[in-house]
Amino acid sequence: MPLLLHHESNVAMNQTDTPRDLERPSFERRRLPTTSKSQATVAQILKATQELLADKGFSRITTNEVARRAGVNISSLYQYFSSMESVALALFEQVASENSELMRENVLRHLEHDIDIAMPKMIRALVRLYRDNQTVLLRLPDELPELRALSPAQDIRNVVVSIGRLYIEQQRPDLNSRKREIAYQFLSNSTLANIRNYLLLAPPFISETAFVGELSRSIVAYIRAI
Repeated sequence: MPLLLHHESNVAMNQTDTPRDLERPSFERRRLPTTSKSQATVAQILKATQELLADKGFSRITTNEVARRAGVNISSLYQYFSSMESVALALFEQVASENSELMRENVLRHLEHDIDIAMPKMIRALVRLYRDNQTVLLRLPDELPELRALSPAQDIRNVVVSIGRLYIEQQRPDLNSRKREIAYQFLSNSTLANIRNYLLLAPPFISETAFVGELSRSIVAYIRAI
């Protein structure tokens, strides 16, 4: 299926808001919130981080800025996170996990439908999921590639692989296991690459409806042809 479209290891607590040095990042989570108050504090920190990511990107954010935007003391942030990288990981895991579950529910709703009808609905849902969470799911991993490796269970890519697996097994039971596995991986990689390019490049010459239709037809044609 061809494509359709062609770090501060964290600043110390007493530092001012300066860009981070390029040192080995720490993703360690110091502790998890266990009370409603601490959960609210962490939620404020993650919300502030997401807002700042949208404004300026990860490389220009400091923990001091996040704490100020969240309305919490910097020492409160460091109770739960060891670095800006660990805040980013927690945010990525939260957003990816929530949206992976939404996508799984979407797949289950359409699994029994004809593939020509179901595929555009699922691709449209996937496009909108990534569009609505573009800052965290697309741009943040570009700046911190370690995120996907550190939280593979939450990666929406796994949900896309599952979609391909379900439909290939349903439509092509004649394929041997090796060919099926190759098809799963090819479909997930090419589907996500198309969606990523469409959203990040934002080509003015193709509408979302046209993109979803073309990509869906390409996927269905590939499944039937392999």
